[in-house]
Amino acid sequence: MNRKRFYSGVLVGSALVMLTACGGSEVKPVVEEAKVKAKEVITPEKVEKAKEKVIEAVQKIKSEPKSVAKVEAVKKDLDKPVAKVEAVKSDVAQSVEKAETVKAEVKPAAVKKVNASTAKLGARNPTKNRVASEKELKQKVSYARMMFMSKSSKRVAASNNEQAKAMLSDSKSKMEKAKVLLEGGDLQAAQSEIDDSMRLFNAAAIMVPSASVIAEQRKRYESLLKELSANRITHQENFDRMVKKSGKEAGVEYDAEQVDMLVDEAAKMAVEKDYDSAAATVDSANRMVNAATSDMLHDQIITYELNLDTPEGEWAYELDRYLGYEELIPVAMENKKPKKSLMFLINRNVKKGNEMAATAKETAASGDYPRAIAMILDATKEIRKALRLMGVKQ
Repeated sequence: MNRKRFYSGVLVGSALVMLTACGGSEVKPVVEEAKVKAKEVITPEKVEKAKEKVIEAVQKIKSEPKSVAKVEAVKKDLDKPVAKVEAVKSDVAQSVEKAETVKAEVKPAAVKKVNASTAKLGARNPTKNRVASEKELKQKVSYARMMFMSKSSKRVAASNNEQAKAMLSDSKSKMEKAKVLLEGGDLQAAQSEIDDSMRLFNAAAIMVPSASVIAEQRKRYESLLKELSANRITHQENFDRMVKKSGKEAGVEYDAEQVDMLVDEAAKMAVEKDYDSAAATVDSANRMVNAATSDMLHDQIITYELNLDTPEGEWAYELDRYLGYEELIPVAMENKKPKKSLMFLINRNVKKGNEMAATAKETAASGDYPRAIAMILDATKEIRKALRLMGVKQ
């Protein structure tokens, strides 16, 4: 009995495997029949017949188009990932195209925004790049007419400065051109010519200064000459002292021939009334002398033997006192940082003190120590005034 049930179980199992493999619904009745038969008495003949029926059903399934359709369906399922990849590629391409479109739209928008910002800045400063009205331009032309009749214009025309005279001529030509443009209604071009004309005129006037300006420049040139003379004396005194104390190697000389040459050049400029250039040339000579003195005294401790019993000794003492206060000026400016409103007064006091000291040194060099001492005391007062303005307690 057990053996018969075993055959039945094998039959049912085989049918199930075939059903799973082929997916055919026709096997089902065979299986069901096998289950029923399993309850009956099974003989080898019956088993063989059942097997034949199962094989028959399987063959039938294989020959049917349904199975082929299933295979095609599976192939379609396999093709789905490929289609999905192609769809993603298409989406990416669309995204790139969209990005390029946005980029093309953003660039002009950004330019437009910058232009808008520039326009706003122009609105904050309405006078910049603004074309003046016809009335305003006519007023400028009227002013230019008076400008060309002024003392400055006559001074330039009468001078020997060919460059300045050429600039004055160009200025007049541009103003005439501006008048024609103004009459024709081209306000922007007229304004450009008027502005150029005035710039040329001002440049020419600066090249040929007025008598008062020349007098001021001459005064500065002469003051710097005195300062140079005093500085050369100071250098020589320190040079002699250093050599006497530490030997010839301790002294630092400057190029005396070069300094003399600069002084001669400045004198020639002064003859041509070019006092501004003359003053600058003397100032260069001054820097050469002062640089040598500074190098010579660098890291040196100098002990002065005070001798106030003689005018010469008193002069040396008061001069050192002045120089001590003078050295504090740049230090005080750096640390106190005075307001711009005070700088005019401070610079005026310092300049006055320097000029007085230069005259005092020259006077002392001539041997008039009592007068030189009085002058250096006044110079010290001016320097101390400048220090007080900066808040330096003395």
